[in-house]
Amino acid sequence: MDQLPESNRPSDQNVVNWECALEAVEHDHDLLEAVIEGALEETPELLQQLESALQNGQPVEAQRACHTLKGNAQSLGVELVAAQSAIMEELAASEQFSSLRKELPRLHEIINLMTRELNNWLNER
Repeated sequence: MDQLPESNRPSDQNVVNWECALEAVEHDHDLLEAVIEGALEETPELLQQLESALQNGQPVEAQRACHTLKGNAQSLGVELVAAQSAIMEELAASEQFSSLRKELPRLHEIINLMTRELNNWLNER
């Protein structure tokens, strides 16, 4: 899997905008915990749907998976994932599968960073 160049690689400390995430749930930490748990459960499923759509040449399904990833990331204040998902959503809409495949490793990498940070937050509660 390709990795981001060091200069473009976010650190674990800055992937989630916690103020944005807390504002989205009106500073209800229990609700945020439920939202995070849902995102951690749904994200691998969405990635699988995206990869399956790419393998099967299904642009609508790829676009839908990217759109849902984008929305989930926005609700948690994870702009890197939201931005990458938005790029990929547009590529899926225009059926640019080759470009989509090239963007997939970056999406995986930043989702891994997001997942690590979200799990750390849950473990510290």
